[in-house]
Amino acid sequence: MCWLHPDVIREEYEYLDDEDPPPPVPRSLPQLAWTVPVNVVRLAANLQAYSNLLPAVTSLRLIHRFGDGALSKLPQEVLEMVIDEAQRSERVMTLPQVKKQYACFRGICENKQHYNFLPSWTSERWSSVFVDNYHLGLDLLEIDNDGPLDPKDYTDDQKADMVARAVVEMSDDDAMETIDEIHQDTRTEWVDSLCLCNGTSKMAILNKILKEYFGLETVIFHETLTAPMVRFLPSLNRRESNVRYTSAFLVLGSGTFHAPTNGHVTASHTNPLFMHDDHHLAFRQSVDPTKLLLSDNQCQRFSKAMRILDLTPHFHLTQMESSIASIASPTSDNSLLEICDFQLPGHPEPTFASRRVRAKKLKAYSRQQNQELSKLSWPQLQLLAASDTAGPN
Repeated sequence: MCWLHPDVIREEYEYLDDEDPPPPVPRSLPQLAWTVPVNVVRLAANLQAYSNLLPAVTSLRLIHRFGDGALSKLPQEVLEMVIDEAQRSERVMTLPQVKKQYACFRGICENKQHYNFLPSWTSERWSSVFVDNYHLGLDLLEIDNDGPLDPKDYTDDQKADMVARAVVEMSDDDAMETIDEIHQDTRTEWVDSLCLCNGTSKMAILNKILKEYFGLETVIFHETLTAPMVRFLPSLNRRESNVRYTSAFLVLGSGTFHAPTNGHVTASHTNPLFMHDDHHLAFRQSVDPTKLLLSDNQCQRFSKAMRILDLTPHFHLTQMESSIASIASPTSDNSLLEICDFQLPGHPEPTFASRRVRAKKLKAYSRQQNQELSKLSWPQLQLLAASDTAGPN
């Protein structure tokens, strides 16, 4: 499995004088491929929804084609509408959990969301504070009620929010430690779930489905934002000093990139994106130009996958890195100036209220960039290389 390399987050640890620093991480290998950048949350959630319904959808199609009942008499377009609606409903179920996990990985999660990862623990805490010792709970949150609260009157999300607030008010160190452990475990689980080093992770299994039914594969890179970019981005509830990001791509896996020969890949895994950790040679590989030609059939694979999985070309946040370098120059983009979180010459110092406004403008800026990407021709031939934020363990 992959893991977050400690030398990337060296500043989070205090090494003793007699303690050796972490070993060098395996170097990533570049790959040249036809790609479409996509939102990693939607990719993971929508692929999972597609996988969940795959047996049922396959049965529906077989009955429609070979059966002699009412279903077989449905027009094809009606059947497709039924399947599309089922897929949309399933995505509603898979999306929230993936979003919460990714927020933890990026270090921008809300405190209350961690309580949703422990429903039984949270429910017991809620009952203890707002039923068994309701005087304390009502006083802490300034709730006007004559007796214990009825759990049936509150949703799980409301209970999680109430427990989170109560824990802070009571300065419950044990509960805070438990929640911090959940947060760190969730960050690790995010990397594990997307690891393509072997065939057992969630994404490795979904990647096989993507390849079998759409003729495509996924490439996923974990990144650590630079210090200037962390300062630039508006933050309302950042938990980590190091902000992570995950970039995802749909790629035409075969023909445009060949894994290096055996012995050049880290022995403990099968991921072809990393060289052996004690490999210190340069990387070189000949490319057959005929392999770079994209056929109509291959182009249609992307169109089919994007349509069925409800994906669109996505602007990755880390692409802003080159733009923010000259943020204070006279020629800089005004829309970026309106997002910038640190104090610029001649501008007022950021406040919590201004950060809320800037966070909304950042979302608007990302939506605009997504719209611009959608106007381009996809897929595009791109050279990709992983960062050293995460790698094979």
